[in-house]
Amino acid sequence: MYRSAFNHAYAAHAEESRQEEIAHRIAWDAVRRSYVKQADTWWVPRDQGPARKED
Repeated sequence: MYRSAFNHAYAAHAEESRQEEIAHRIAWDAVRRSYVKQADTWWVPRDQGPARKED
């Protein structure tokens, strides 16, 4: 998921001076929409992770 999102964003922002930074941010946002970090190590699908309170 991360790689696919990164590659797409990298190509889409080819003219940007911060192309790589933008692509990393977009890719991690894609991961965070589908997965949640559990404890300090594991990422699990959002529907299987711990309940999270929205602020």
